[in-house]
Amino acid sequence: MLFKIKTPGSLMIIGEHAVLHGFPAIACAIDKFITVEMEAINDGYVEIKSSSYSIMKFPLSLLSDIKDNQYKFVLAGLKVFTQHYPVDEGFKLNIQSDIPQNVGFGSSAAVVVATIKVLSLRYGIGLSEKRLFELAIQSVLLAQNGIGSGSDIAASICCGMVKMQNGEFQKLNAPLLNIAVIYSGYKTKTTDVVKIVQNNAQKHHDAFESVYYEMGQCVQKFIKAINDGTLKTISICFNEYQDLLKQLGVADEMTIKILYGLRKIGICAGKISGSGLGDCIIGLINDDSVIQNFNIPGATVMNVNLINVGANACEQAAVC
Repeated sequence: MLFKIKTPGSLMIIGEHAVLHGFPAIACAIDKFITVEMEAINDGYVEIKSSSYSIMKFPLSLLSDIKDNQYKFVLAGLKVFTQHYPVDEGFKLNIQSDIPQNVGFGSSAAVVVATIKVLSLRYGIGLSEKRLFELAIQSVLLAQNGIGSGSDIAASICCGMVKMQNGEFQKLNAPLLNIAVIYSGYKTKTTDVVKIVQNNAQKHHDAFESVYYEMGQCVQKFIKAINDGTLKTISICFNEYQDLLKQLGVADEMTIKILYGLRKIGICAGKISGSGLGDCIIGLINDDSVIQNFNIPGATVMNVNLINVGANACEQAAVC
């Protein structure tokens, strides 16, 4: 019998870094998905395969001791799930993704959510969104040495826009933003960027605390603006937050080039999406055709859209 779960990736909209210090962040699901298929087998082995990595196979009894960088988020999800719910048979997992590799579209969070959901489907365990989040954040923190806000997890679970703060998430029903997403051509690991910022914050504690506070105020203003549909204020918030990210030291030369390139074609509101030092830049647009004029060597316009359809409409679970 085959069980299947499809889960969306996500984008950070605003609130990066400050969310790790108790301030709110906004993330949103995107129309790129990870699908995890599970087939129960009785040989006592776990087999994991994907289109991106080689097949991994090991005895279920050794799950707690298995380490692997390629599948570390899948393994973390399996370990956390089996700590809470007994699994006494082997199984195969087949992972398929239309999320581009090495791009910060929340693929790690999405595969954790999908892995836990497909296991719960197989074993008939009803998980509330809150419980699913608890298991998923435990998994991500296990895989990332304790670093992670859970914003991307919440967006994937809710299949939409969410506010994340202090480990609690709230679904937002605000209208979706029309954004352009530019990939810089490279990505620094989130854990590495966070450690860099943390090291700098230790040297300039008061200055960084002030930046985090200003970030929190900016996000609150942004939330009011998206609920009111005030595009001018949303644009101001994007640019204000980008200035604050620059003060944290996560806006490198390529980021500045991309933002300048966006302004040259009339997209005047843009910011880093995610931890920074590479990865993605988002720009607020009114006319989709404008982005066709963007041209910065090494940078790529990504074909991705925000979605806010809700878990019931977005979730695609099947038993075959």
